[in-house]
Amino acid sequence: MTVYLYYGEDSYSLNQRIDYLVNQNVHAEWRAFNYVKLSGNEKNIAAKVFTEVMTLPFGESNKIIHTDSDSLIGSLSNEDNNQELENHLSRIPSSNILLITGNKKPDSRRTVVKTILKYAQQEEFPSLVYVYLKIFLIIFQRVGLFYLYTKKRMRVLLTQALPRKSLYQLTRLMQHLKSATPPY
Repeated sequence: MTVYLYYGEDSYSLNQRIDYLVNQNVHAEWRAFNYVKLSGNEKNIAAKVFTEVMTLPFGESNKIIHTDSDSLIGSLSNEDNNQELENHLSRIPSSNILLITGNKKPDSRRTVVKTILKYAQQEEFPSLVYVYLKIFLIIFQRVGLFYLYTKKRMRVLLTQALPRKSLYQLTRLMQHLKSATPPY
C-alpha cells in the first residue's frame, strides 16, 4: 500500500506510528532527502505533494511524503480535480509512500475523500479516555460487577486496570456513577 491515512485525537500514538513507519521505510542516512513533510501553510500544496510523490527516492530506501489531511483535502476541494487525483494516486511508484495525517476523520461524503480512501490504508487513533472507558465497560460487563458500593472500592479496581494518567478522568466517571442507582 502506498497511501496511508492516519487520524485521531491521540497524538502520542499517532506520532509513534508515524515514527515507526518512517524508521521501517527510510534509511537513517537518507532521511534528509527521503522524508518530506509538507505543512498546510504552503501555497498549492496538492501540486507540491504529487510532485514529491512522483519523484524517486535517493539512495537505497523508500521515500515518504507526509502532509496534513485538512490542507491536502482542502486544496483538492474542486470536483474537477477528482479524475486528476485518481490518476496521481494510481501512478504512485511502489518505492514512495504518501502519508496523510489529521486530528479528525475526513468527511467521507466528499468525492475527494472517497477517492483517497479507495487507495489508502486508514488507521484511527481514538482518544485514550474513550478507549479506557470502553475497557472499563467491557470489564464491568464480563466480570459481573453489578454494583460497587463505595468510591474507594471502585478506585482500587480501576487503578489496577488503568494507568495513573487517567485517574482524573476516572474520578469524574466515578462521581457520575456514584449518582446512579444500583441495578436491582
